[in-house]
Amino acid sequence: MFINYLTSFVSIAIILAHAAGIFLDFYSKYPNFDMIMHFLGGAFIGSTLLFIALRYPKLSFITPNKITNVIVTVGLTAFIGVLWEFFEFLLYLWTHYQIQTYTDTLSDLSFDILGGLSIAVIAFFLFKTSVLKNN
Repeated sequence: MFINYLTSFVSIAIILAHAAGIFLDFYSKYPNFDMIMHFLGGAFIGSTLLFIALRYPKLSFITPNKITNVIVTVGLTAFIGVLWEFFEFLLYLWTHYQIQTYTDTLSDLSFDILGGLSIAVIAFFLFKTSVLKNN
């Protein structure tokens, strides 16, 4: 049950932060705002992966080994982050709007991974207390 609330909370945080980024021009005013968005995006991916794994046991990667759960969650989050960066690169090819640099890409991926890792670590401790087992 907790993972449902966590996923919902992260989703709402992303929507509100992105709205602030667009309507209040936070992306231009605050150069590091993109890092916050990638952290939240990674957290959303991580919480969604855990939600799916717990809700649909046949698709589950959840194992009795908690470290494996953390590694798989972070690995899948990183993979989806890489796919997002490919998407941004394709956008650049189609629109010629310069949004990509190597440092930007590495920063984006780092914050995606940190967001997924934060959710995985929270889940690590929740599994210890059996909160997630009964979802």
